[in-house]
Amino acid sequence: MPFDYFIYVISDAFGITAESVARAAARQFTGKHYRMHTFPNITKEYQLTPIIQKAVAEPAPVIVVFTTVLEQIRNSIISECEAHDDGKAPEGIMKADLVLIGVSRTSKTPLSMYLAYLNYRVINIPLVQYTPVPEALFKINAGKIIGLVIQPDLLNKIRIERTRLMGYRQNDHYVSMTAILDELEYANKIMRKLGCAVIDVSNKAIEETANEILEIILNQ
Repeated sequence: MPFDYFIYVISDAFGITAESVARAAARQFTGKHYRMHTFPNITKEYQLTPIIQKAVAEPAPVIVVFTTVLEQIRNSIISECEAHDDGKAPEGIMKADLVLIGVSRTSKTPLSMYLAYLNYRVINIPLVQYTPVPEALFKINAGKIIGLVIQPDLLNKIRIERTRLMGYRQNDHYVSMTAILDELEYANKIMRKLGCAVIDVSNKAIEETANEILEIILNQ
C-alpha cells in the first residue's frame, strides 16, 4: 500500500524516546499509513545533509522528529529542513565536499549517506528534464561534482520495482523506456556541460561506487 507520509527520527543517541513519541502521535491519525526511518548517533552537522536530501526525494510528505542535547545539531536540523525544502539548496552546494548528480534512481541518496559517514559533506541534486539545474553547480569546482549514470534497461527495471513496492499505480512516463532514454540524454548533456567525472552505477554495490568516487576525488 502507498504511504501517506514518512517520519524521520534523528537522534544523537538511539532515538528510542523520539520513536515512541512519534508513534504515539501517529496513532492519533487513523486511516493514514506511514513509514518510519530512524537515524541514530547524529552528532556532526555533516551527517544531516544526506538525511534531508533523502527526505526531499521521498514520494510523500516527511515529518522530521528530532531529539538531541546538542544545540548546534538542533539548530542545524531546523536550518537544513528550511534550506533544502525545494530540493535545490544552492548554499548546500557551495559548502559541500562532494556533489552527486543524476536522474532518479541512480543511487544518489544511499551514496550520500554512505559517504557522509566517511566524514564527507555530500549533497545530491536530481537531474529532471525540463527543470533548470541550480546555478550554483556552475560556480563550484567541477572536480567536486560526480555524475551518476545507469544502463537504461536496468533503470527501467528498478523504476518498475520501485513503483510496485511503494504501492503506486504504474506511472507510464516514469517507467517508459523512451522517457528514460530522454532523461539520460539530458543528464549526459548537463554532465558534459559541467565537465564533471561520470560513473556508471549499473549493477554496482554502494561501497564499490563510493570507492570509485573517492579514488577520483583523492587523485585530483
